[in-house]
Amino acid sequence: MMNQKTVLHQDTTEIKNYEKYKKLFARYNVPTELLHELFVEYDAKATDIGNCIEVSCNEDTWRIYPKPDGREVELKHNNYVSNFFGERYFRKGYHKQTIHDKSLAGALAYIMKYDYKKLHHPEKTFAANITKIFTEQFEKELEG
Repeated sequence: MMNQKTVLHQDTTEIKNYEKYKKLFARYNVPTELLHELFVEYDAKATDIGNCIEVSCNEDTWRIYPKPDGREVELKHNNYVSNFFGERYFRKGYHKQTIHDKSLAGALAYIMKYDYKKLHHPEKTFAANITKIFTEQFEKELEG
């Protein structure tokens, strides 16, 4: 079992901010096991960018904004657009991500488990788009 110091030293991209991360994760009661899973097993990277921490995991980038109450955070997700086939393209900026567990541990767990392909099922998106097009065309033909 790794301790939190080992996990954070090994897995954050900014070792110089170790003490800041340590205090933040301690203040929000983030379990070392969760940090290990996110930063070691999922190969996430964290960067301190001032008023928030940016976490990159898989294809996505997230920003976590701690709230002054010391209990909740706001999670933002990188913007993207998806095409007809369900493929996505990243754009500038971030949007607020709705999460049920607004704790830091909850946000980190959400980031770790987020999978765009499983969530949006591109093959179903494509099938739904094709079905919609044919249905609309069929309805127009019936009307005309």
